Amino acid sequence: MTGNDESGLVVKVNNLTDGTYSHNVNLRLGKSGELVDELATLTNASSGTLNILQKNYVTIADNIQKKIDDENTRIARMAARLKDQYSRLDTLLGKYSQMQTQLSSQILQLTKD
Repeated sequence: MTGNDESGLVVKVNNLTDGTYSHNVNLRLGKSGELVDELATLTNASSGTLNILQKNYVTIADNIQKKIDDENTRIARMAARLKDQYSRLDTLLGKYSQMQTQLSSQILQLTKD
C-alpha cells in the first residue's frame, strides 16, 4: 500500500511453524527522514532558524533605513541652515558694496573740492 506510514516496510519471517511469537522491531527513518525532520525544524514558522534569520535581517534593514532617514533629515537641516547663512552673507555683502559706492562717491567729491 502506498501513502501509508508502513509503505515500503518489509518484514521477513524465518520461523514458519504455527504458534504465537513476539519480537521487537526497531525502525529507522534513514537519511531522507532525518532530512525531512531537519527541514521542518529549520522552516518552522515560529521557532525555525530561517524564520529567526529572516526577522533579524528585517530588523537590520529597518535599522539601516532609519539611519538613512535620520541622515537625510540632518542633511536637509544643514542645507537649510547653509542657505540661510548664504542669504544673510549676500545681504551683508550688498550693504558693504553700497557703502563702498557711497564712500567712493564722497571721496571723489572731496578730491574735486
